[in-house]
Amino acid sequence: MEDWFIQWGFPIFVALIASLVQGVLGFGSGLICMAILHLIWEISYAVGVLNPLGLVLTILLTVKLRHHIQFKDTLPLLLAAPFGVVCGLWVLQSWPDALMKALLGALLLLFVAYSLLKSDKIHTLHPSLGMVAGFIGGATGAAFGTAGPPALIYASAAGWERDRFRANLQLFFTLTCVLAFLGLVRAEIVNPTTLPHTAILVPGVVVGVLVGNKLAQKIPAELFRNGVLGALSVMGVAYIGQWLGA
Repeated sequence: MEDWFIQWGFPIFVALIASLVQGVLGFGSGLICMAILHLIWEISYAVGVLNPLGLVLTILLTVKLRHHIQFKDTLPLLLAAPFGVVCGLWVLQSWPDALMKALLGALLLLFVAYSLLKSDKIHTLHPSLGMVAGFIGGATGAAFGTAGPPALIYASAAGWERDRFRANLQLFFTLTCVLAFLGLVRAEIVNPTTLPHTAILVPGVVVGVLVGNKLAQKIPAELFRNGVLGALSVMGVAYIGQWLGA
């Protein structure tokens, strides 16, 4: 019974909590899943489980927001993303899990810093910065199943309005998810063993998003957000500390 809960019940619970956070705050589900699920799975296995789920979600959102997509905005991100995905797949397959954990910790801290320090000031950005963000986002998307932080920072600095922001990023996320999915299937990281775990996360995601949307109206978003960011910070520091102490 205990083994069943660890391998099946616990991932559903994690997906529910992560999606609840996404429903309240609008961000963070992918990083939270990766931050916690690696406690029971290797990072490569967690990526194999989460990638197909993320692929379906990003495609659905891209179709829904397609009228707001500005291809000119996203072109630097899209051009560099394939190269980043190739790099990320190499990292996922070649680097030891301890070092991957340290990189995940650094990514968590980067995300927390972005969330706390982001500014509404709009900048004129050179396309090369978009290509850097696209490359790094593609790499983290393939290696950790989350392409968000670099692209979010770039899009925020560029000052895209809300619908344009969401639509452009979903297009970028869809490209990275598709390319990563193809590479993960070829590398047999997405396989018949991971797909059942992907399927069982769906109920947790659905329930978490619905509950999160309800709680968003009742819980002070700023207080909840700071609590989540604080927990992610602790996990990020812990992962880096484990690597340094190894």
